[in-house]
Amino acid sequence: MMHCWTGEREHIEATYGHLSPEYLDCVCREGPGRTCMLAAGHDGPHIWTPDDEISITFCKEPDDEH
Repeated sequence: MMHCWTGEREHIEATYGHLSPEYLDCVCREGPGRTCMLAAGHDGPHIWTPDDEISITFCKEPDDEH
C-alpha cells in the first residue's frame, strides 16, 4: 500500500503560510515531527503519526523465475 507521507510541517506551511502562527507553533513544538500514514490520495483530513513510531521494512523483490 502506498501512503500519503505528507509531513505536518509541510501541510501547515502550504495551508497557512511560512511564519504563520500555526507554522511557528508546529516548529516550536517539542518532540518528533509527524507524518500522515493514511493511504495515498485519501479523502478527508490528515491523521498524524509521530515520526518515531513509523518503521519501514524493505523486502526482496519476488523472483520472476520459478
